[in-house]
Amino acid sequence: MKKVLFASTALVLSAGVASADGVTITGEAGFGITSTAGTTTIGNYLEYFIGASVATDSGITVGASSDLATAGAAGDSHDREVYMSYEGLKLSVGNISNAADDAGIADVGYGGLGVDNVAEGAVTYGGADVRVDYSFGDWAVAVSADSGNGAGQDDWAIGFSGSISGVSIFLGLDDNSGVQGTAIGLGYSAGAVSVAASYEKAGAANSSGVSVAYTSGDVTVTAAYAQSTAAANDAYGIGVSYDLGGATLDGGFAEVGGASVMDLGINFTF
Repeated sequence: MKKVLFASTALVLSAGVASADGVTITGEAGFGITSTAGTTTIGNYLEYFIGASVATDSGITVGASSDLATAGAAGDSHDREVYMSYEGLKLSVGNISNAADDAGIADVGYGGLGVDNVAEGAVTYGGADVRVDYSFGDWAVAVSADSGNGAGQDDWAIGFSGSISGVSIFLGLDDNSGVQGTAIGLGYSAGAVSVAASYEKAGAANSSGVSVAYTSGDVTVTAAYAQSTAAANDAYGIGVSYDLGGATLDGGFAEVGGASVMDLGINFTF
């Protein structure tokens, strides 16, 4: 959910030849306390997601998006994306996600304690500023590339996703300046239980992880485990989320990188 009002591009959105679908502004915010190896910090984050689109007379949708993060949000950015779509086909240009980077597990805690980062640590994904997505029924394929890598070997990636009998499947292939990586993801939900698993490999490096979540009433408990050849220790953790009605109270405990990490905080969207 990363969409915007502005873009320096050859696409011109003219009210005379298109109808505006409107502008959306949403966001997320939170605050909490984190303890890492005995060091305690208090933090917060705030991020806005802005999007706009128009529908041309020929049925093509043209849009733009951006996410605006404040200084308190991890990974502050102003990711800009401009896109055009028709039925199941979409072309995106800008600061966009790598097509192969979509396998992963659930993290635990208020802000994410990093267990999932260990599971997703084998592949260093290449950049992407052009992406094509095509969806058909329960399946989708995506191709992305970095048109300006400048190192003589442009980054590219392919992602394929779908579902069979309630099981979600993802396969990604990535080439980052000649270094190739593979990512596999699986997911399944049945009633109150959801499970996710991932595996990555790049050269001699590999990483994997699994997470299980169980919901009862307003409470969701999530457990996660991950390993990586790049990490000296396996990572594991457990988290609890309580639905306050409009916000959640989230906390967790994990062992990551040989250190104990815990947090507690409030998250909400608007």
